[in-house]
Parts: sequence; structure tokens; C-alpha cells
Amino acid sequence: MIYLDNAATTRPYPQLKKTIDNVLKDDWYNPSSLYDPSVKTARHIKEARQTIASLIGFKPSEIIFTSGSTEGNNMVLSFSQGWRKIITTKIEHKSVSVPVKKRENIDYTSIAYVSLDKQGRIDLKDLESELISTYCFEDRCKILVSIIAVNNEIGTIQDINKIAMLCDQYGAILHLDCTQAMGKIDLDYGVADIITASAHKFHGLKGVGLIASKIPLKPLLLGGHQENDMRAGTENALGIITMAEALKISYNRMDVNNKIIDQYKHELKFELAKIDNVRFNDDPNNPYILSISFKDVNAESLLYLLSLKHIYVSSGSACNSKDQKVSPILEAIDVPDEYKYGTIRLSFSDENCVDEIPVIVNAIKDCVASIRHSRGVKDIG
Repeated sequence: MIYLDNAATTRPYPQLKKTIDNVLKDDWYNPSSLYDPSVKTARHIKEARQTIASLIGFKPSEIIFTSGSTEGNNMVLSFSQGWRKIITTKIEHKSVSVPVKKRENIDYTSIAYVSLDKQGRIDLKDLESELISTYCFEDRCKILVSIIAVNNEIGTIQDINKIAMLCDQYGAILHLDCTQAMGKIDLDYGVADIITASAHKFHGLKGVGLIASKIPLKPLLLGGHQENDMRAGTENALGIITMAEALKISYNRMDVNNKIIDQYKHELKFELAKIDNVRFNDDPNNPYILSISFKDVNAESLLYLLSLKHIYVSSGSACNSKDQKVSPILEAIDVPDEYKYGTIRLSFSDENCVDEIPVIVNAIKDCVASIRHSRGVKDIG
């Protein structure tokens, strides 16, 4: 089995097993209770909060634990926050784009989409123009710029420092969706006002994530005093404690992993480029995501044939994988029509090894040829 869908989810680190066993044995108590075992569990959550805060450049008091990035993004974009204008892009994850779309018909919310180049990078001049137009608002702190730091389908790494400088210059609040960046890409997350992330993208467990916010937010979930009254519900001690450990491991390995995975992607891309009528859509600076389009190929058929060979890839975001519509991200970066429907995403981790590359290349080459032959398309070479 060759797993190439790490942007969808990653295998939890084996090192977490001991922590999981300890939490299940000693930290299953409700952290909000007052007896001694519960107090110890609450203390371990506090230590996890401190560990995460120190790694990402926020204060412990600014960390809110959630069920993941989808909840976090919905909380940031909820109607209760009172944003008067939201500036975003056409290549956001659905957990941002859908809430934003829902607000487009609300009279008091202005929505603006910033232009992108062919690699999905933000046009900073266009962003500045949108920010300049916010001068007409009396309460300029109610302007939100919501950007995905690293795109989930094509891996584009935004220049978050320049984006943050512009937001600061014009008094806007910057929210970064860091789901595909956290624990993988060395970014200065502290330049943002708000960030969101999910543990299962950096070898933690599913069902836990975070919001880190330097500004006051209003809670999405009501009914309890947990998380400083910011997120009601009994804390997920297992998820939180293991998330802190997974993030710490990821940071310790980041430099070495990035070099290894970058070399892996470079060699794989070099071999795949030999296939006829192929194009690459991904950011070459991101070692973790490879987006590749084949002319005259149906992505779902390609996924199925590869799965029969026990090679597991995605047709894009896992959240979109059952949706037959063309990805809005591919539309936004102007992928030609004859290539759009033949796009797959390969995403990597440090568990991938170079010995897999010939197997992957031969499998993709054979499957692409088979699909083209079935559609009556002749090979060029």
C-alpha cells in the first residue's frame, strides 16, 4: 500500500501511543470538576495549551480548542462576530467559502474577492485596493481578511508577512486558515490576528483543532464555561494533549522532513513529467502537495484504477472528492478545460520513501494509458 493523501489526513505518530494510553488511564476525568484527578487533567490541558502557544507565536490565553478547522473557520466567520466587510479569495477551503457565500446576501456584510495569479497567489495590489476602500467604514476593526495560508488542493504558499503588513497598515483583522501549513511549513503564524488548524493534518488525532486569536471573539457554541467561556462542552483531553505532542514532534522534525520530502516530490515530478499531455498546478515551494492534470482523463476513473493497485490519492480536497463538479480552485487558476477533469492530488509525509517512486510512476502511466485507450485517444509518443 502506498498512501499519497496526507493532505486529507495523516497517520498519527506512533510516539502518541504511550500518551494515549496514559490519558485513557489517568486523564479520563472531566477537567471542569473540582476533585483532584480532574484538577490534574485540567493541568495537563493547560500544559498542552502552553506548549502549542509557544510553538505558534501566540499567548496561551489566546488559544481556543475546537473540534477542528471547520468549526474554527465557521466560528471566525459567524454572523455573531459582526464583520462589516470580508475580503477573501476564490480558492478557500469550503469551511470558509461556504460561510462567506451565505453572508453575501446579508445587507450589512460586504464581500470582496481578491485577484490571484496563475499559481493562486494573491495580487497584493488588489488586496491593498480593497483595504483602501475600507476607509469609508467608521469601525475599521470590523474588516476581516480571511486567507488560506497554504492551499489544500494546489499547495500555494501565500506571502503571509506581506499580507499581514497590509492588513496592519489599513487596520483590518487577518485570519489565516493554517490547516495545511501547521506543523509542515515554517511560517510566522504570529503575524496574523487569528489562525485556525486541525491536529489530524500533522499526525495528531481527528476531532480536535484550535483557534488562536489576539482579538475578542464571540463563541459559536454556548452552554458552558469551558475554554474561558469561548467554547462550551467538555474538553477533549485526549485530543488536546496528543495534539500538543504531535505538534512538538512535527516542529522538531520540520527542517529535516522538508528536505527529504522535497527531494521525493522533485524526483516523482521529474518522472511524471515524461507522460504525454500532463500539466502541474502546484506550488514548487511546497514539498507536501503535488497537483497534476492529465488531458483526456477522468480523475475518478484514475483514482479507482490506482486504488486497485493499492495506491491512494485524491481528486483534490477530500471534502470535494465525491463532488463531480470542477474544483473552483482549478477554475480560479485557469486550468484548461481539457485538463480540469483529469486532475489528481498527491500529498506526502515523511512516511513516503523514494523506493515507491518507480511503482507510483508506472502505475499512473499504465492507468492513464488505459483510460485514454478506452476513450479512443491515441498516444502521441
